[in-house]
Amino acid sequence: MKYPKHIYEPLRYNVASSIVAHEFKKIFGELTPAEYKKIESQIYDWPIHPEKYSITKEPRDFWNGIEGIMTGFRLKGVVRFITAENVVWTRENVNPTEFILCTDHFHINDEKIPTWNKHVKEVYGWLNEKGYIEAATKKVEKSFSKGIPRIQDPIYCRKNKRGEYLALDGNGRILHALLKNKISVPAFVGHMEDENPNNYWVPTMFLINLGKLYKKQVIDFDTYKKILDSIFKYSDSAKIEYEERVPDESDLKEKILKLA
Repeated sequence: MKYPKHIYEPLRYNVASSIVAHEFKKIFGELTPAEYKKIESQIYDWPIHPEKYSITKEPRDFWNGIEGIMTGFRLKGVVRFITAENVVWTRENVNPTEFILCTDHFHINDEKIPTWNKHVKEVYGWLNEKGYIEAATKKVEKSFSKGIPRIQDPIYCRKNKRGEYLALDGNGRILHALLKNKISVPAFVGHMEDENPNNYWVPTMFLINLGKLYKKQVIDFDTYKKILDSIFKYSDSAKIEYEERVPDESDLKEKILKLA
């Protein structure tokens, strides 16, 4: 293995593939279920048989691809948390009343629903107090009636040391489950007791672009090395990617890597 062994864990691949497959249901909303199923099966197969898709045998292309789709296209930075060594993943069925929502994009009757960092019971109480339960139920039902069914797709969440489930993605599905009185929703749960992720995948292109800033003298050597030292501290794979993929001159790389 070129990278730390946790980068290769099948469940991490599965979490990432699930999130992308879910987003593709929205992006390619006019596909038939049969057409989508072909795409979905290939997404899950990317890290298993990369040679079929012109993807690197090592998971460089896979993790960079997930980053490109989810962060570059959907503005959902998921790769750092999925790949962090101090995050342990499980597949569970979770009661929707256990979640804390992590979004502020929900509106009802032109009024913003207070959801950011709010427990779902608080959100339900607010909707009930406003007399919006029926309207909210109809709105989420309409939203999930479009395109390929996705209401049963797993939630992507973090469980912290206090036992709280933080909904990193899938807030709409949680709200739907709450309003429809469902007793559980499927979820990929990342268990992390630390405050921050550690030893995660850093996108290769980020490192390449950082090198370009140095070459263009936007940042000086001391700043460049300080930034890279900080990144290497939290990512073993980033150091490998810098050595192999960033086109710095060999003497510069030697200085950068010295004592890194």
